[in-house]
Amino acid sequence: MEVGGNTFSETDVLVIGGGPAGTAAAISAVERGLSTILLEQTAFPRPRPGETLHPGTEAVFRQLGVAESVAAEAGIRHEGIHVTWSGRCQMQLYGAGSDGPWRGYQISRSILDALLIDRAQALGVDVRQPCRAGAAIRSDNRIVGTETTSGDIRARMVIDAGGALSWASRQKIVDRLQISPRLLARYGYCRLPKSQCDENPSLVADEMHWNWLAPISNRIVNWTQIIYPNVRYSDIDRPAALDGLASIGRIRGADVTWRLAHPSARDGVITVGDAASVHDPLSSHGVLHALMSGIMAATVADTVITDSRPLTSLSAIYSAWLRDRFLADSAQLIAFYRQLSPSPPWIDEAARQLMRLN
Repeated sequence: MEVGGNTFSETDVLVIGGGPAGTAAAISAVERGLSTILLEQTAFPRPRPGETLHPGTEAVFRQLGVAESVAAEAGIRHEGIHVTWSGRCQMQLYGAGSDGPWRGYQISRSILDALLIDRAQALGVDVRQPCRAGAAIRSDNRIVGTETTSGDIRARMVIDAGGALSWASRQKIVDRLQISPRLLARYGYCRLPKSQCDENPSLVADEMHWNWLAPISNRIVNWTQIIYPNVRYSDIDRPAALDGLASIGRIRGADVTWRLAHPSARDGVITVGDAASVHDPLSSHGVLHALMSGIMAATVADTVITDSRPLTSLSAIYSAWLRDRFLADSAQLIAFYRQLSPSPPWIDEAARQLMRLN
């Protein structure tokens, strides 16, 4: 559409970000009959941490229509995690149901991202990639779209799935509360020398950092480290279990500081995934949270658009739902970290910050 010489698009729902949260929102929105545009600023594939998925994602993948394709592409399905925590070593199984053991997924994020965005496109989502969201467009005290590198987009609801670099935060639509001191993850990949390996991931922690090792396939293993505040990177080596293994690509980093968008929805914008809340990967279900928040945001958008329900009240309900989940996950993480002897001093600071939300 062109008005006054300016080209713009119109849609019911605009999703900013093409990761699991954004694609889950887009798939759920278009399946509810809402016209949907999804913007992703980078070309795929792109490296991302978080390739060990909780068994609970299976039911969500089924809801999104990708369960079979994800199962076909997953390198490994594992039944639990080897945990060495405060000197105690144990195998923590996920559990079992009537159909047998519950199993998580090991799948490359580049593959998972491609499967989800292909599903969105097949259902009719207008995917624009690469396309960067710019300044927010405002009207009558709410957000009605965004400028982009390829023209303005007007939308009845906007879902921010922009990850840790949240579009809504950068546009000062929502605030972000920092709960923990700054936490950085670094991660990389190594090539295994033989075709057989332990299919179950392992977690090993001490007072300075923790290491995560997870086979993505029978020839490639992912490693991730969280190094605690006030510990120098130069004091920490790559996990010793990888000695002698050849690296694949370069070591990368990610900011995994605990933080929460507050409120998580405001003025016609709903934040999802890492744009809404972040924990370090020890929470073990970041992708599951991303998928669920995307689906929930699409439900809110549908209710506002189709049923003409009050935007303010629904935004408050969504924000409370996400906040409660964040508090529950934070409490579990704090309890887990405090099992270390000695426990990291920064945990006490995180606990004090959480008191602001209670």
